[in-house]
Amino acid sequence: MQSEWWYAYSDDELATVARDTDSFLESNPEIRGGFSNSVWLLHGLVQLVPVTETNLFSGNLHPLFEAEADLRASTTQVRFGLYKQALSGLRGVLELGLLSVYWDIDDTAHIDIQDWLQGREDTPGFSAVGRKLLKLPAVQAALERDPDLFERGKSLYREISGFAHSRGYRKSTAGLVLQSNRPLFSADAMLKWVTLRDRVLNLVLIFHLLKYPSGLQVTPLSQKLGMNTPVGGFVEPSVRDRFLAHLGPSMAAILQEISDADERAQSAANYFQNLPDYPVESWREDILKQDKEWIAMMGYDDWRRTHDVRPEMPHESQRDKIRRANYGDRLRVWAESEELLTREDAARKYKASGDEGLNRNS
Repeated sequence: MQSEWWYAYSDDELATVARDTDSFLESNPEIRGGFSNSVWLLHGLVQLVPVTETNLFSGNLHPLFEAEADLRASTTQVRFGLYKQALSGLRGVLELGLLSVYWDIDDTAHIDIQDWLQGREDTPGFSAVGRKLLKLPAVQAALERDPDLFERGKSLYREISGFAHSRGYRKSTAGLVLQSNRPLFSADAMLKWVTLRDRVLNLVLIFHLLKYPSGLQVTPLSQKLGMNTPVGGFVEPSVRDRFLAHLGPSMAAILQEISDADERAQSAANYFQNLPDYPVESWREDILKQDKEWIAMMGYDDWRRTHDVRPEMPHESQRDKIRRANYGDRLRVWAESEELLTREDAARKYKASGDEGLNRNS
């Protein structure tokens, strides 16, 4: 009997490619690490964009959130052997990543983005975005040191656009994988995607750091402030390290020089560095309090799954190191005594507390 999903790739075909992909990545840990690192880079940029009372919940971060969604979708397609589609998806990551800076070029993204966000304005073309980015003095400074920066960006955009439109046989599904009537694993096609993914993220990262130069200053936020760190505008040293590693030595040196020449970035870094360290014992107390609050909302089982699968990052902050401490079993005892083991337990207890409040007020 023919499956009603005969017109789509079968689950078995996709699962076979996924197993082949996973096996390849197990044998190539450096490439495998790049998959999670790419998402962490976009997370770092979200943390870097300043958050104020004026732009809070304005949608100014929408392009970066969508860029991450496109990157995750593209990564999923690569795992299942849909290489041409995955490469096409990188165009969205690049366009949205640059739009994040485009809308905030004058620090008014919360206003300027609204017509586009509400669907009343067409998305600016790649050339129009580039012309506006040239307004940034830091971009001009970067071009003095690296005159080919924009040409590399244009070349990258043309290349990934070629996959979006299958421009030329080699940029088609059949051109990437010889047998194209079903998905197959191809190391060459995957590595092509990895290379272009990293180039896309590199360009998005460069323009964010030119717009927000504090991203390359050493701002030990949690070391100095505990969990009460600023929301947006600065990043942890571990995030800065990740930025620098992805940029490569030459571009990292250029952007570091520009950042070091920015008086506001320097002033903020000096302020944080001169604060006293936050006590480690207070750290532990704050984290335990926060984790109990999370368990009260989601139940111990869901919290533990989240706690256990947190990826180990190459340069962990103080908060990450302490949070990773193995105290889950101790919290399970507490959760059991509070009847908060499952999400259903947490919801039931929350409802009960609300009912009690209503009864007291009646």
